[in-house]
Amino acid sequence: MDKFEHTIELQRLASTDQSVRYSAVLSTETPVKRGYATEILEHSADSIDMTRAKRGLPLLVNHNMEALIGRVSDIKLDGKKLRGLVEFDTQDPDGAKWAEKVNRGFAGDISISGEVMDMVREEDNNGNVTYRVKKWTPIEVSMASVASDPAAGINRSYKEVKKMDIENGNGDGGNVVTFERGVNKGKGDGVAAERQRVDEIMAYFETRKLKTKEAGDLMRRCIADGFSVERAAMLYADLAEQGVTEQGQPIEQPVTVSRAVPQQPYGGRRVDVTLGRDEWDGWSENVRDSLLLRTGFVRNVEERRKLQANVEFAHVPLSDIARDYLRRTGVSLRGMTPKDIVGQALIQRNIGVGQTASDFTSILANVAEKAAGVGYDEAAETWRMWCRIGSVSDFKQGKRVNLSAFSNLDEVPDGGNYKVGKFSDVGEPIQAKEYAKNFVISRQALINDDTDAFSRIPEAMGRAAARKVGDVVYITTLKGAAGVGPTLSQDATALFDASTHANYVTSGAAPSIDTLNAGFVAMATQTEPSGQTINVEPAYLIVPKALQTTALVLANSINAPEGGRQHTTADDTRGPSAANPFYKRLTVVADSRLDNSAFKGATGWYLAAAPNQADTIEVAFLQGAETPTIRQEEQISRSGVTYLVRLDFAVAALDYRGLYYNDGD
Repeated sequence: MDKFEHTIELQRLASTDQSVRYSAVLSTETPVKRGYATEILEHSADSIDMTRAKRGLPLLVNHNMEALIGRVSDIKLDGKKLRGLVEFDTQDPDGAKWAEKVNRGFAGDISISGEVMDMVREEDNNGNVTYRVKKWTPIEVSMASVASDPAAGINRSYKEVKKMDIENGNGDGGNVVTFERGVNKGKGDGVAAERQRVDEIMAYFETRKLKTKEAGDLMRRCIADGFSVERAAMLYADLAEQGVTEQGQPIEQPVTVSRAVPQQPYGGRRVDVTLGRDEWDGWSENVRDSLLLRTGFVRNVEERRKLQANVEFAHVPLSDIARDYLRRTGVSLRGMTPKDIVGQALIQRNIGVGQTASDFTSILANVAEKAAGVGYDEAAETWRMWCRIGSVSDFKQGKRVNLSAFSNLDEVPDGGNYKVGKFSDVGEPIQAKEYAKNFVISRQALINDDTDAFSRIPEAMGRAAARKVGDVVYITTLKGAAGVGPTLSQDATALFDASTHANYVTSGAAPSIDTLNAGFVAMATQTEPSGQTINVEPAYLIVPKALQTTALVLANSINAPEGGRQHTTADDTRGPSAANPFYKRLTVVADSRLDNSAFKGATGWYLAAAPNQADTIEVAFLQGAETPTIRQEEQISRSGVTYLVRLDFAVAALDYRGLYYNDGD
């Protein structure tokens, strides 16, 4: 989905108490110069899918799906133009406001948003790129409040248009500016603007303290390459940082260039503009959102619709995004091949705005982090179902106090004093560890427009991160090196122990009504350090995949499974089925790690209490960051960039009382 912006030709047709209508040109085949290429929307019966347009399109403000101010109807082709009737809803305050702005000549720009279905890329011998949109669908039309800075190279040139003087019956003369008059005026304005730009750059360098050959070359380059005075100031500031006085002091303090924007023909006021971090943030977000849409990591339908109305790089190859990035950072592309362009984008930082790394590589890192997060969140991992999720503040060893060790409440006689309850020192250590791996996005992958390099690969690494948490939960912690879990510090006894902890059954059997009953009784009769029973009840039945069907039948059958029926005669004739005492009392968790031979050959199974009832296993993430993060490595080159996928977490067995193990063998 790309955004196509065209200035409307307004002609007021009629007004009622509810609306005001205008005839408008919605789009044309006029070539549009963007930063990365030139864009042409083809206009023919074959190129425009009018399915939506026939029913009319919503009229929005700046492509904001929440700002509906009217509708556009009677949309049809008129030669190489798409025309329609723009109707403002004057019963809506915002619709009335925009209608009044148009009436008074303070607004006139319109932007059409369309979904690209077929587009071809053309490049001439000089490296100039053109995108020709062969098939597209109009989605919505928006009133544009303010045209973006033409120096950015991402917006069309606008021709001046004004409303007709309906009251005086001027027809199509008078105030309506024709296309030819608009073109002539645009040429004149363009010449004047170019003269002003050159004068401003020369005046700026004339007032600078750095009078070297490099400064003169920079001034000539800024003029020749079409840079704005703001960009020239940024480049000069970077050059000046390299020169110091004999006393070691900077030649001059950094400066901010501020200049007045010429009076707009439709009544715009004079303002001061400064090129800074916000502009780059906007560009970066647009590219990032475009890549997220392209790679499919925006799953929410409503969120996708909002992004589709605003992004403009969704169908642009990565090499051309790199081209646009370099132009914005002031790099001349003369003589550069596509390989050179991509390589330079990998190392080119956005000077003048405090950026220590390339915006281009940072954007790729943002998309990769989203991909890793999606992979992590959607991984089919079972530990999330029954483990406690916590947080640790650093990598130092901490301690989790045992919740069952809190002193009992006391009876308070009339007029008696209240005593302070205390936790004992019983608790288990917990310490976060770092788990990480590198991946590389090569220059070749970017030239080949291979989005897998920063989408599917990080997504797979996100799944691997979730899998690593599961490995630590089941293999390292639940099983432990000796097969019975870690040794608890509170009593120097293994997590699962048949005598002291009474939560381990050797020579056990598969889950059944009898074996489950034994587990329920064992957990209910566990006692806290003071000797009081805690009456904990299992909430999860954790089994290997081989026992999943058996477990599901036990947990979800209203009647007792075979073997739990009542016998009524001596010849063992089966009578009516008995009720299943464990119906809907357990959630089955089946994990393939338990099918490993280390877990008693896929026969061992567990019961676990709910984490809000008793302590079991905790997964604690460093500073609460539950998803993997992506960090760009410092060593980057023109051949590629290396990123680090990292997840910092700790897994600890907190107590034995909420866990039970039957080896099933």
